[in-house]
Amino acid sequence: MILFMDWRYLLEGDLLVEFGGRVKIMRKQAGLSQQDLADHIGTTRVRIGEIERGKNTSLIFVLRILKVFNKINDLEEIMKVERISPKTMFESGK
Repeated sequence: MILFMDWRYLLEGDLLVEFGGRVKIMRKQAGLSQQDLADHIGTTRVRIGEIERGKNTSLIFVLRILKVFNKINDLEEIMKVERISPKTMFESGK
């Protein structure tokens, strides 16, 4: 697993593998089994194994995992939305 990288240049499959590896590390550091994590996010131990191996997963499980490990605040930047008045939107043609 690569420790420092520019995530923008990874293919989606490689991103999932890296994310899964990070999940596994965080899970072990927290002293959780795959079953413990599965119970926390409402899935199965098999699904956690798949996530840790970089298999395709849904965004809902990614968000739930981030919450378990108190990493959800890392999404703050992409969740920021500039508020535009309806009048400005109309005038700009959006």
